[in-house]
Amino acid sequence: MDYNAPLSQQNPDAPYLDMIPGTQKGSPVPGKAVEYPQREIVNVIKAAGIVPTNTDLTQLLQAIRILSQQAMLEYYLCRHIFQWISDDPRPGEVPVIGTLIEDAAELYPKAFAFLQTPIGQKLCTTESEWQAARQVAWATLASGEKITWNNIGGICKYVIDTMSGTIRVPDLRGMYPEIAGYDLLGVGMVDGDRQRNLQGNIEIIGVQTNDDRVFYGTNWSLGTPVQSLDYSSYHTLNFETSKFVPIGVKNAPRHYGVLGCVYLGQGG
Repeated sequence: MDYNAPLSQQNPDAPYLDMIPGTQKGSPVPGKAVEYPQREIVNVIKAAGIVPTNTDLTQLLQAIRILSQQAMLEYYLCRHIFQWISDDPRPGEVPVIGTLIEDAAELYPKAFAFLQTPIGQKLCTTESEWQAARQVAWATLASGEKITWNNIGGICKYVIDTMSGTIRVPDLRGMYPEIAGYDLLGVGMVDGDRQRNLQGNIEIIGVQTNDDRVFYGTNWSLGTPVQSLDYSSYHTLNFETSKFVPIGVKNAPRHYGVLGCVYLGQGG
């Protein structure tokens, strides 16, 4: 909306003047100076999905807040992970647990269109590559056992099928975010858990150990001297870190559970 100056003014930017009895005439107000601001305000209110009414004079403020939030979410579309400590995501958000969304073209048209753009395509992979990534091994133990994702976590990519209209979202279960650029980890890449190597060796014969240490002895016996050394006793030396640190099925810092979601936009 442009500025509408008082009537009979040659200067399009002329100000409005108050009436001062006996001194100054008030500025004549053109109808569009009253109508246009109202029209523009009503358009903002309607754009936010609010029905205009004269019984609520906070509707413009409400509309600005709603539209600002929507604009922010559009910027985050498909590219930001929201973390909630409740299990009720906002409208348009989908948990990042590898779900295949049927009818995504109708349910989330903005995301469906975005993932077909050059920028969006960088976030995508094929269904076969997505499924294969769920079994990728990132470590092989001395026993030959391979450590894999086992169909849980490890995938930051989407799959979009323009023929069927579906979207498969990333699977980030059991993973922690890390700022990229360290240890060759790039944006959108994944890596498995690991710990620093613990190495050592010990030759022990006839030495008493305490049970309150990470190494402790059991099965004391009399035995044949080892390597012709004149010792007559030996014992099994055990190693157990659980005496001093908490243990579990994985290496992990202190953590808490959240509902991780991506924003795919409001339904069409």
